[in-house]
Amino acid sequence: MKHIKSLIELSGVWFDYHPDRQMKEQWALQDINLTIQSGEYVVVMGPNGSGKSTFARLLNGLLIPTEGEVRVGDFSTSNGLGRFHIRRKVGMVFQNPDNQIVATTVRDDVAFGLENLGIPREEMIPRIERALEVVGLVGFENREPAHLSGGQKQRLAIAGVLAMNPEIIVFDESTSMLDPQGREEVRELMKELHQQGQTVIHITHSAQEAFLAERVIVIAHHRLQLDYPSRDLYNQSNLLEQWGLEVPLPIRVRALLKNQGVELNEPIGNSDEMVAQIWRYLSKT
Repeated sequence: MKHIKSLIELSGVWFDYHPDRQMKEQWALQDINLTIQSGEYVVVMGPNGSGKSTFARLLNGLLIPTEGEVRVGDFSTSNGLGRFHIRRKVGMVFQNPDNQIVATTVRDDVAFGLENLGIPREEMIPRIERALEVVGLVGFENREPAHLSGGQKQRLAIAGVLAMNPEIIVFDESTSMLDPQGREEVRELMKELHQQGQTVIHITHSAQEAFLAERVIVIAHHRLQLDYPSRDLYNQSNLLEQWGLEVPLPIRVRALLKNQGVELNEPIGNSDEMVAQIWRYLSKT
């Protein structure tokens, strides 16, 4: 059996922005234990205020656990030297791309992080070119970021992260401020990055995005409530509603069909699979 390297491990993690608060049931994150492995595509979802973004910031040491430990590879975020290495391993793409864009041209923006690391120019240029090619911004090198669309800005932010060669990319609500076209562009890019071997962690409040990944983690009421393969979500609609999450379309359609006496025996992984199963069912009737 092929051994899959564990990249991230959270052990007994508690966090609060007011750690002197004695009532731990009010803490922002409570007793989180999980492992994320190399090459996984994980969606972490939950309602607003559940602790998802706090979780994301714990992964690269922007926040330090009040109790417990976060490890990335051989390093702990609780150690200053460890955080230095971890931040090179874990790239972050945030909700608002304007907060992540710092330069006056697309090329200079992608170069910014590399310059801070002191990367030699002869190494920097191919890294920039590759990152822009991956995100589909070749030809935009001299464009001002202010003149890009929302989806293009987010792709530029992703290019800046990719140029740093991280092992893991955390997308923290990175599609929530985009129009439908921009949202789809970024979703497709996440999928392509994963297919190329990138470890992807997608933080979202949208249950509709659950089927983008292989694995779904639900954080609600500040605790880890569910950790499932995404295909197993189809029988969890009651729990999703209980946690304040919108039930994804394939799950709702499956439930409606079941009420009409139509049983789809295979798990539904996404809308395309749902359509295919309905078509197969109709072909038999």
